[in-house]
Amino acid sequence: METRCEYSQMSIPADSKYLRIAGQYAGSVAEKFGFDPKSVEKVTRATRRAAAWIMDYSYAENEKGLIWISCEIVPEGFKVALKDKGLPFDPSRPPKEGPDAPPDLSDVRDEVDEVEFHNLGPDGKEMALLIRARHNRITDYYQACELDLYEEPAGPPPGEKPKKTPYTVRALEPGEEAEVSKCIYKGYRYTYPYHHVYYPEKLMALNQNGSLFSAVAVTDQGEIMGHSALRYDHKDAPVAEMALGVVKPEFRRQGCLKRLFEFLAQKAREDGLMGVYAQPVTIHTWSQKAFVDMGFSECALALGYLPATVSFKGVGKKMSKRGSVTVCFLYFAPPKKTRIYPPRAHKDMIAAIYRRLGVSPDIQAPAAGVPDPESVIQTSVMSATGFSRIAVEKYGKNAAEQTRKALKEMRLKKLDVIQLFLDLSHPLTPDFSMEMEALGFFFSGILPGAMPGGRDALILQYLNNVDISYEEMELFSDEARELAGYIQNRDPNMTDG
Repeated sequence: METRCEYSQMSIPADSKYLRIAGQYAGSVAEKFGFDPKSVEKVTRATRRAAAWIMDYSYAENEKGLIWISCEIVPEGFKVALKDKGLPFDPSRPPKEGPDAPPDLSDVRDEVDEVEFHNLGPDGKEMALLIRARHNRITDYYQACELDLYEEPAGPPPGEKPKKTPYTVRALEPGEEAEVSKCIYKGYRYTYPYHHVYYPEKLMALNQNGSLFSAVAVTDQGEIMGHSALRYDHKDAPVAEMALGVVKPEFRRQGCLKRLFEFLAQKAREDGLMGVYAQPVTIHTWSQKAFVDMGFSECALALGYLPATVSFKGVGKKMSKRGSVTVCFLYFAPPKKTRIYPPRAHKDMIAAIYRRLGVSPDIQAPAAGVPDPESVIQTSVMSATGFSRIAVEKYGKNAAEQTRKALKEMRLKKLDVIQLFLDLSHPLTPDFSMEMEALGFFFSGILPGAMPGGRDALILQYLNNVDISYEEMELFSDEARELAGYIQNRDPNMTDG
């Protein structure tokens, strides 16, 4: 789904004599791409410090090695990736001390907006640095009076149906991105979890590079009534998320959102996706009902996924705590055969979820397996919403240790919710999941196609001192209520039963 339009790469020996060259290279590329002098200085320092850290950490003294440095324009801004094939990352390693000590990782984080670590197994490892582009936010496009929160219009007199407005659903066109951002801002202020929706240029860039596919409902007079999109988690993902749904209040109750969803589902079918998923909120049942009516079925419940600050204009109530979402899925092309290794404790619930999705998996008993040569563990953090995710793609001998360290780091950062994705097709998953549940993770559900290669994910969740009220959730279907009850009974935070 991703294309690289502005990309550059070089390699240097793992020798401190080349640190200045590494920094100057990245800074020069950032300058070429039009970044301001202050950002160029930050890129230069961050790259030099990151390279120094990698040289010290990855290679023994006098050991020969290479570091590949790539610079790339991405929708979020400017990305520098440093790859090597030395010692696998342990970002939690205590920093060295003394006059000859290399820069600490905190020195790198101080210069950039995001730092991510990826252990790539046989392909080595990567440290990715991101400087966010200073795109204009939607508040730079309109006067403040044009951005007041939507007011819910008065309904029709008793006995009368809402007035119907003729409209067309189609793909977003260039020049409409600011109006879409305006709709989302007026509906949610700055509380929507995906921050890129508030930057019109970024919203269009994500559409152009294939990370998003936006659909809009447009009146015959050209006014945008609503928006929704397909969001892809990674390149060549076999599934996509239906997200970013919003409808102006004066156009609600006309089936607009459902038509947008149907349009996106047809697009996903035509593109050959295996299926799509959605994450409707539990503060009301409207969107849950819309997806169930389309044939979706609940496969997980993500507790505390939304911060309490999220605004739902027109719902008539506010969240007092972090909000939860159901995760529902719709297959377009169910696999002919799916072999899974579910944890014994959750085998029956997982089988029931698959049956509701229309799939009969080949359920294997937990079995002793051979560890993978290297662990491959990906982490992602949404600091603004207090949410993070750990995905264990391959189980090396140190996979449990690395996952524990990642959990500890996320807890210390006071991230409220931590999800753990495990490969259901891997024979080591049952034992690994039991070990993770002993740390405080507990069952959330499954998500088909969420792991690399289109493999299905087992989802566990960890609440970092977060209070969840199961009683306040509004759930539309019996299946959702059954799943919520199952999870509540296994939630280690429910000390009062």
